[in-house]
Amino acid sequence: MIKLVLCGIVNIDDFLEGDNTSSSPGGNISHVATAFRLLGLNNQETGILCEVGTDYNWHNLFLGFQCDGIFLSNHPCNRVIFSRRGEAVHFDRFVGAPSRRQITLPSSYQSSTRLFIGAIPAPQVSGLLTQYSGLVAVNYSPWWSVTELYEILPKLDLLVVNRAEASALFGEKRAQAICHTLRPFNEGISVIVTKDAEGCEFANALLTVTVPAPSVDCESKYGAGAVFTATFVHSHISNGIVNSLVLATVAASTYVSSARSLLSDSNHLRKLCEYLAPLVEVSVP
Repeated sequence: MIKLVLCGIVNIDDFLEGDNTSSSPGGNISHVATAFRLLGLNNQETGILCEVGTDYNWHNLFLGFQCDGIFLSNHPCNRVIFSRRGEAVHFDRFVGAPSRRQITLPSSYQSSTRLFIGAIPAPQVSGLLTQYSGLVAVNYSPWWSVTELYEILPKLDLLVVNRAEASALFGEKRAQAICHTLRPFNEGISVIVTKDAEGCEFANALLTVTVPAPSVDCESKYGAGAVFTATFVHSHISNGIVNSLVLATVAASTYVSSARSLLSDSNHLRKLCEYLAPLVEVSVP
C-alpha cells in the first residue's frame, strides 16, 4: 500500500568546482528519494508523481523508486547550476514555464495516503487538491504568489517554510505566530519553520515544539527542506509529532553534511535522536 506520495520536480544539478563541473540528480523529489533510500524506508510504500524532460538524462533521475506518474515532456531535463557552496546561480526550466499539465492521483490511493507537494506550480497544486482528501504537506514554492498560497491554504494540513520565506510572506519568523495568522483561513493548519543549523519550530492549535539541530559539517543546504518535510510526514504516520520532528531534523542535518552516508546507519540516527530528545521544548499555547 502506498503510504506517501511525493509530488514535485526532478532535474540535473551541475556543481561548479573551479574549472570543473560535476552533475547529479536534483530537485526536491530526487533528494527525498536519495534520503529515503539511505534511511532504508520501504520503496513500495512511496510513490512519485513528477514531470521530466525526454533527453538521455531522465532515466537517471529516479534512483530505483516506484514512479506512479512520469509525465514526459519533449524538452531536455531541467538543469540547475550551483556554486561550490550550494548556491543556485542559474536555472534552465525546459519543462513548462510553468507547466499547466494537471497531475492526477491514481484511483488506488486511499485517504490514509499522505501527499507531500514540493516545488510545482500553483495550478498543479490546485488540481491535485481538488481530488485529494488525505493529509497534505506542502513546502512553500517561490513559484507561488501569496494570493495562490492563501487560495490553497484551506486544503492544507501542514505548511513548511524556511525562516526567510516566513519573514517575506508573513513578516514573522515564529511558527506559533504564523499559525495564529493562518487559523482564520484554516483552523486545523500546522506550521513548521525550518531554521537551518538552529533546527525547527512546529505549531498548531494544540502545541508548540522547538527542536534544535545537531552540529554537523554542512556541505550544502540544498535538499534539506524537502528531506525534512518528507521524513516528518512519513514518520508522522506512526511516530507522533515530537518524535517525527526530531527524526526529520536529524535526517535533514545528516543529509546535507559530509556524513550523508550515515543516514543508512540506524544506530547513528538513534543516538542523535536520543541526544536531541531532552533538548526539545514543548509548550501548550
